[in-house]
Amino acid sequence: MDTSKFLSMLQTKSLWFSRADCLGDPLEGSVPRIRYEAELVDRGGDDNQISDWRRAMLTKTHISCWHANDDESFAMWRLYAKSDEAIAIRTDYAKINKILSPTIFGGLVRYIDYDRDDLPSLNILQPLIHKRRSFEHEREFRLFAWELGAGPEAEEIRGRASATGLAWPLEPNAYIDAVYVSPWAPKWFHSVIQQSARDGGLTCPVLQSGLNTAALY
Repeated sequence: MDTSKFLSMLQTKSLWFSRADCLGDPLEGSVPRIRYEAELVDRGGDDNQISDWRRAMLTKTHISCWHANDDESFAMWRLYAKSDEAIAIRTDYAKINKILSPTIFGGLVRYIDYDRDDLPSLNILQPLIHKRRSFEHEREFRLFAWELGAGPEAEEIRGRASATGLAWPLEPNAYIDAVYVSPWAPKWFHSVIQQSARDGGLTCPVLQSGLNTAALY
């Protein structure tokens, strides 16, 4: 994430969920060809109700995207950091799940061939937990905040939702294990983020990524 998003996380004590149709993937929430053609036959080829429902789901589902890995990824830094002045935060699912609303749930993304494979079930959220194999490098874990649930927690999600997503109240110290500054960031930027974290009440370590460590021969 960039510096502004990190500071906003500390100041608002919240975790940002992007609305699904704002994530940037043109195939977000779509289905494989096999599923689409089978459903097209079932509905006589002219009923768009299911397709319209899936498109509507994109506006009612908010997603927080994470990279699930034991180690840092050189590729993820290069692909998703807008500049060398970028930040990553580390947590684990058990810790963050413990403090999230029961209405918010998570799962690992499955990567499939959209021309050959099918979805494993008719669950309406299946299209949002599957992506093309060309995204496998992301090893993505998603947290979902769904507006269409029942109960007071779902009502709160609907109340907080905006045209681009929602900021869900979450104390950063309760789930952030460490903050990593881009391996290519200058030393002064590392110092600025350390001070900003302290000013924001964050108690975890703020580390410079070691991916740019000088080689030893």
